[in-house]
Amino acid sequence: MIRLAILETEEVAKEVLFELMRNLKDREWSFSYFTRITDFAKSDEKQDFQIVLFHEKFDIPRITQAFVLSKPRRIMLYTVAHLKDEMKERYPFQRILYLDRTKLKEEMQAVCPLIDRMLKKEEEYLFHYNNVSIPLRINDIFYIEKEDKYLIYHTRRGEFRERKSMKEAAAFFEGYDFLWIHVSYLVNMQYIAKIQQEHVYLDHIELPISRSKKASVIDKMHAFVGK
Repeated sequence: MIRLAILETEEVAKEVLFELMRNLKDREWSFSYFTRITDFAKSDEKQDFQIVLFHEKFDIPRITQAFVLSKPRRIMLYTVAHLKDEMKERYPFQRILYLDRTKLKEEMQAVCPLIDRMLKKEEEYLFHYNNVSIPLRINDIFYIEKEDKYLIYHTRRGEFRERKSMKEAAAFFEGYDFLWIHVSYLVNMQYIAKIQQEHVYLDHIELPISRSKKASVIDKMHAFVGK
């Protein structure tokens, strides 16, 4: 269930909702409409909204700090009367998106694929170990490492081991933008900071790229960044 909070005019809200449901058909939605930021703040303490639709008047530092920066997984949609050049830039997994209020249909068609990809990354992978099943949020997995007959999942929650082949993992996680860079490494492209020579860098982590996969890795990264 995708929870959406709205602080906008009814006219704009209806059009955005229609386009969300039309473009993201396989998802269930729950909507909460607010007329005051204080009412939204109270509700936000009790439930986690994955998407928030705000009028541009709420795009100010105090509100950004309280409801955007403090919620790193939240998708923010701001409607504006005129898109500035810097607002037109849209990258994979960019969580603050600006929409031209005068052409919402076209704008929503452009951002819905991005929203769909971000929501998909919030899905969970059911990790199995010693007859115990543990849900791991896919977005929390940095990379997967092969060690003998086991896979090591390097995540925000620490390391987890699972008896599975890298081929099986690659087939499953390819749909979530994971990149098989080496026989022993499968990397979440969202966390790749740069590719330099024969290595991929994730913050302070350096992982090798196999020669046979280098051309494919670069092509897929270019396609990923261009989405």
